Amino acid sequence: MAEVVAIAVLAAGASRRLGRSKQLLPYKGRTLLRHAVETALQAGAGPVLVVIADDALQAELSGLAVRIVRNTEPEEGVAASIRAAVQALEEPPDALILFPVDQPLVTHAQLRQLVRAYGETRHPMAAASYSGVLGAPALFAAELFPRLLALRGEEGARKLLRTDPDAVAELPMPEAACDVDTPEDYDRLLARTV
Repeated sequence: MAEVVAIAVLAAGASRRLGRSKQLLPYKGRTLLRHAVETALQAGAGPVLVVIADDALQAELSGLAVRIVRNTEPEEGVAASIRAAVQALEEPPDALILFPVDQPLVTHAQLRQLVRAYGETRHPMAAASYSGVLGAPALFAAELFPRLLALRGEEGARKLLRTDPDAVAELPMPEAACDVDTPEDYDRLLARTV
């Protein structure tokens, strides 16, 4: 029986370093938000949740088969978005992928590779490996949901990856190193896609 893996697109950040909403930045004829959500849907792993803090972002999700999850504590940091995603899971899936909205070079095939690595290795975590680190996108088995719920502040799920690296299936994913946090990051992204 195939694994049911939910994907949570984390899109509730305030984009402080960027100075404007990264979720709404244009990219390949749509916004970063819509691009990330469509990538998650194309992975076909299971339900897709989109964690947002700004209701104005809902219009970007029009017509997409996703569950919108509201992060009511976005000022706390990414941990609040992770907790909101885990708490919103209706029928607990076998695992959950955390996929930040600002990694536009990650493909649906790479998200599927995380699912495949989890199924083949039976490791409770699978994560992208890039620039000498393990990070997002990353998959966490249901047995780790309590630990995700215990995260606080700017402490992301990378803490779990670092705590027990032998329990992580690593997937080389240099594309995941491209994330959009600053105006310079966005300029570099646009320069790559011309």
